[in-house]
Amino acid sequence: MPFYPSALRCACRSILTLLIAGLLLAGICNHAHAQSPMLFMFLGLTGYQQNSATTFSSSSPTVAIGQAYYMSSMRGATVDLRTPLGQRFYFQPYEDDLFMYMNSSSSFANFEARFPIGTYTLTTTNASGHSATLDFTIASRAAIQPIRITNYDELQNVATAAVTIRWPAISGANADDYFSFDIESATGATLYEAPDSLTALATEITVPNLPRNQQLWGTISYAKTQYTTNSLSNYIATGYGVTTRFPIKLAPLDTTPAFRLTTQPLSQTVARGASTDFSVSAVGTGLTYQWSFNGVATLGATKSSYTIPSASLAQAGRYSVTVRNSSGASLTSQTATLTVVDKAEPGQLMNLSVRTNAGTGSNSLIVGFVTGGADTAGKTPLLIRVSGPALTDFGVPGALPDPKLSVVNNGTTIASNDDWGSGGAALLATCKSVGAFDFPTGSKDAATTGDFSGNVYSIMVNDGQGRSGTALAEIYDASKTAGVPRLINVSARAQVTADNPLIAGFVIDRGATSRTVLIRGIGPTLRNFGVTDALTDTRITLYRGDTAVYENDDWGTASNAAQVTATSTQVGAFTLSPTTKDAVLLVSLPPGSYSAQVSGTGSATGVALVEIYEVP
Repeated sequence: MPFYPSALRCACRSILTLLIAGLLLAGICNHAHAQSPMLFMFLGLTGYQQNSATTFSSSSPTVAIGQAYYMSSMRGATVDLRTPLGQRFYFQPYEDDLFMYMNSSSSFANFEARFPIGTYTLTTTNASGHSATLDFTIASRAAIQPIRITNYDELQNVATAAVTIRWPAISGANADDYFSFDIESATGATLYEAPDSLTALATEITVPNLPRNQQLWGTISYAKTQYTTNSLSNYIATGYGVTTRFPIKLAPLDTTPAFRLTTQPLSQTVARGASTDFSVSAVGTGLTYQWSFNGVATLGATKSSYTIPSASLAQAGRYSVTVRNSSGASLTSQTATLTVVDKAEPGQLMNLSVRTNAGTGSNSLIVGFVTGGADTAGKTPLLIRVSGPALTDFGVPGALPDPKLSVVNNGTTIASNDDWGSGGAALLATCKSVGAFDFPTGSKDAATTGDFSGNVYSIMVNDGQGRSGTALAEIYDASKTAGVPRLINVSARAQVTADNPLIAGFVIDRGATSRTVLIRGIGPTLRNFGVTDALTDTRITLYRGDTAVYENDDWGTASNAAQVTATSTQVGAFTLSPTTKDAVLLVSLPPGSYSAQVSGTGSATGVALVEIYEVP
C-alpha cells in the first residue's frame, strides 16, 4: 500500500534532520535570517519486485527510503538515481544501523543545482540483485520566504519560566508539510524538540523550564512537500524548504516577589456592639503594617488585619493601612468606611451563580443549593437559568452550545428545560423582575421557574449533543414575602485549569448590616471521597466588583482557623484537616455583589469544589 502524507511526515524527521544538517548553511545577523534551499525525496514500494511493466514478484524485500520501520528489510540495498542531465548518484540507504546517503565521499554542495526541474529515474537493487525502477518528476515551485521570528527581541534576557516563540503563518503551508522546531544548548545538546503535533500551520510554541543564564539556540525548519504516485501505486515525495536558526539568551529567573497589595480592606456596616475587622494582603519581603483611623495612625494596629471587638458610634469612620517593605518602599490601601447602626439587619443570599466548564461524565456540571433558614416556612419562587450561547455576547470563548438543565430533589427530577423560549411571557417577566440579563431571542440557553420548599436540590447541566463548554448556572430568589425559605447554601464541583477557574457569584441584599459567610475551596480533601484527580492546592480570592477584598491559601495557617472549624460544624460542612492545602474564608460582608474564584496554586489543574454558606 502507498504511504500517506500524515504518516510520511512523522517518518521524515530523522532524514530531514540529516539533510538540513548536511546540506544547509543557515545563519543570523540581528533580524536578518539567512536561508539555503533543500530538496529531498522518499521512495515507498509496495513490497513487490517489478519484473516487467505488468508482472510482479515478492522475491524482493519491501523497500522504502525514509520510512524507518522498513529499514531493517533494506540491508545491503543500493539506489541508483539518474537525473535528466545524466548525473548519477548512488545511495546506500541502510547499513550497520546507519543511514548513508552516498557510497562515495563526494559533497552535496550543489544538491539543488544537480536536481533541476525534470523527470528522474530511481532504481533500487537489493542484496539478491533484484531491481525495481520508478520514475518521478520534480515540477516548478514557488520560492519559500525565510521564516522570521516576530518576537526576536523579546527572546533576549527573558525572565520567565516559559518562553514563547512566535512567527508569521507560512504562506501556502499545510499540515502534511514537513515542520520541526528544537532548542539546543551552546554545546549543541538538544534541550527541547517539538512534538509531531506541531505542524507547519503553527505560528507559535511555548517551551517550559529552559535553563537560565546561558546562551541557547533555536532552529525552525520547514519544507514544502509534493506527493505523487505512479501507475504501480509507488509513492514519491519531493520537497524544498528553509531553515532559520536564532539565539535565545535567558536571564536568571527573578524569584523576588514584586511589592504590591493583592487585596484591599472592605467597607462594613455593623450594629453597635458587633465585632468587625479590616484586612489587607500584600506581596513583598520584610513587610510591616500600620493602620490609620481618619488619617491618624492607630497605636498597636500593626498587623495585616485590624479587629474592632465591639463597634461603637465613635469608631465609625475611615480606615486604611500603609504597608512597607524591607527596602523602605510603602503602599497605602484604599479607604474602607465603617458605618455603625443601632440595629442588626443582616443581608440575605439573594442570587447565587456558578461559572465553569460543563462537560460529560465526570466533568459534568452539577450545582447544589439549599433553601431554608431559621423561622421560615412554605415555599419560595426561584428562577433557575443556565447560560451558554448568551455568554458569547460578554466575550466568553468556548461557551456550551446548547445547555439543558434538570432540577433534582432526592433523586427525582422536579423541573427541566431545554431552550428557554418555551417558557413564554411568564418566564420573561420573572427574568426582568429579578434583574437577570436578557437572553437573545431564540437562543439555546435554558431557564425554568418553580416554587421550592426548604430542602436540598441539584441542578444537572449538560449539552444536548454531549459537547463541552463554559456555562453559567444561576439561581434567583424571586420571593416578595418575608418568612419563606431563602437561599442559604450553594456548591459546585468542576474541573479547574489555569485558564478556567471555578467562579461562584452571590448577592447579599434585603438587609442593612453585614452578613457572615463561609466560603470554601476544596481540593486535596476531595481525595478522601474518591476524587483521584482533585486539585492538590487550592486558593480562594473574593472580589467585590473588580477589587480583590479577601484571599486564602492553606486555611489551617490562618489566624481564625479555630473559628473556621467551629463555623464549619455549625453550618453542617464536612470536616477539613488543618494541615490540608484547601482554602477557606470566614468573612462578614456588607450588602452587595461578590464573586469567589477558586484556582490552583501555581497554575495547578484538577477537580475542585466551591461552597458558600450563610452563617446564622
